[in-house]
Amino acid sequence: MTIGFSLTLAPASAGTDLQPISPKLWSSGFLSGEYAGVAFRTKGAPVLYLDDPAGMSRAVRRDLIDAVNAINQKTFEEVGDPETHARIQQYELAFRMQFEAQDAFDIGKEPESVRKMYGDGEFANACLIARRLAERGVRITQIYYGDGQPWDDHSRIAANLRGRCPEMDRASAALIIDLKRRGLLDETAIIWGGEFGRTPVVEGGTGRDHNPYGYTMWLAGGGVKGGQAVGADDTGDEFHLSSPTRQVSVDPATQKQKAPAFHRSKRGGIGKSTKC
Repeated sequence: MTIGFSLTLAPASAGTDLQPISPKLWSSGFLSGEYAGVAFRTKGAPVLYLDDPAGMSRAVRRDLIDAVNAINQKTFEEVGDPETHARIQQYELAFRMQFEAQDAFDIGKEPESVRKMYGDGEFANACLIARRLAERGVRITQIYYGDGQPWDDHSRIAANLRGRCPEMDRASAALIIDLKRRGLLDETAIIWGGEFGRTPVVEGGTGRDHNPYGYTMWLAGGGVKGGQAVGADDTGDEFHLSSPTRQVSVDPATQKQKAPAFHRSKRGGIGKSTKC
């Protein structure tokens, strides 16, 4: 299953909603829609509404998609809207995923020892699915821990982190170990991080506020040199940083690891040509 960009969501608790900006986090930006992420769930059906209606054969579905794509292709040739071309690609991807995605997401096929290594919970399942997707040629996979905002610790930060960090640490370590022993770590770059850090000073007695000035990311695999720490923050001053790495430096460096050819190319989309 070759998908350029997939996404696995790992809900933190039942009944909570995704963040309001969530779709923007896996959108295609200024590129056409065919480069957007495909959102997968780690519980229940991986993709909603992917199955054919009862009584529809595979051949009939193929004929239907071909007819719709022919109309869209004619429209694209006449109008030139990249979103029309993206729609064609989305129909084709959905058709392939009807069978291939079901197998990729069936973690019950994994040995018990592997599932035990990752641990229990939605994030553990998402990490295991990410490995299965990498094996099947999916080039980029994002994992989100939690719908809602479970890491926004404006209160009870100590108790909250003690509850969440062990699950994340175990599954993240298992993903690295699993990729390495399968010979995939050298060609798979893992980039771990969040949107910002937390302040070193207390907020409201038990929480910490947002800190965009200093926060941690770690990288593994994909040719990244291990065993090194770059920069440090201050336990008492959120503005005092030692040898910080700016985000504008991280982005192009990791982009080269993820897609060297893309990094050197010019991409056009939505009326904009950008050198990547």
